[in-house]
Amino acid sequence: LTSGNYVHGGAGHWYVFHRNGRWEPQFNIGMNGVHPGQEPYLRVGLGANLTMASADPDRESGLRQLRSLFINLQWVARSSHRPLMLNALSVGRPIAESVGVQGPRAATGEAIASWLASVDVQDAAWVFVGRAFSLTVPEEAEALADFDELMFEITRTLDAWLPVWEAAMRGPDSEVLR
Repeated sequence: LTSGNYVHGGAGHWYVFHRNGRWEPQFNIGMNGVHPGQEPYLRVGLGANLTMASADPDRESGLRQLRSLFINLQWVARSSHRPLMLNALSVGRPIAESVGVQGPRAATGEAIASWLASVDVQDAAWVFVGRAFSLTVPEEAEALADFDELMFEITRTLDAWLPVWEAAMRGPDSEVLR
């Protein structure tokens, strides 16, 4: 994902994403620590920071590109490629995070995919879909306690999201080419 130079976050939260991924859906691994009313968990999946927060010289162009690719991700969620997303959401316990828009009320893969397809890209500041690991869920706690098992599960999760990311990067115009 990264060389280690790109760990981000603040109090009770850190995350990394793949290099050069700021202006595209990002393969993202993050940990949310202790916040009132929220249990700590590790997340693995795809995220999109849909804000101007960046040090890049041409942020307006970058944000336009990301919004376009996010719309492609939404297309995946409602097109014939939806099974790719549902497969990715079936690997582990599905989770969605959002800032700026209301998140899904149910944490099923179907509900998350439907919610993602309906997010208003103009209102969203942060959207994440993927998998959660928590110490309060016994199977997840086992993986968190065993580094080799955790690396296996992270790899398995990212492998499931790769076809979703690829379809979003190609977009609906690629359907004509098949």
